[in-house]
Amino acid sequence: MDEPEMVRLHGEFCGDATSTDVITFHHGEIFICPAMAAEQGKRWQRETGEEVLLYGIHGMLHLLGFDDHGSGDYQRMAREQERVLERVLAQPLET
Repeated sequence: MDEPEMVRLHGEFCGDATSTDVITFHHGEIFICPAMAAEQGKRWQRETGEEVLLYGIHGMLHLLGFDDHGSGDYQRMAREQERVLERVLAQPLET
């Protein structure tokens, strides 16, 4: 979703009307902001598509019960999302 819509959604449902990269709802919806992925991808030296994939993984981990609000939780989740991203990227694409 575009950045203005993400700001609106973040404000309405999370009480924080600032831009964010991904929002996950417990009933299974994951909203991703590609503009944020492009910006953050440069920072982390990732292609935008890889960053979007990482956000999807991040959202799915939330659905599986991972949390990233405490420092220990954040580090655990960051390690797991990187591990999953590496495994996904290592898979050959089928044509």
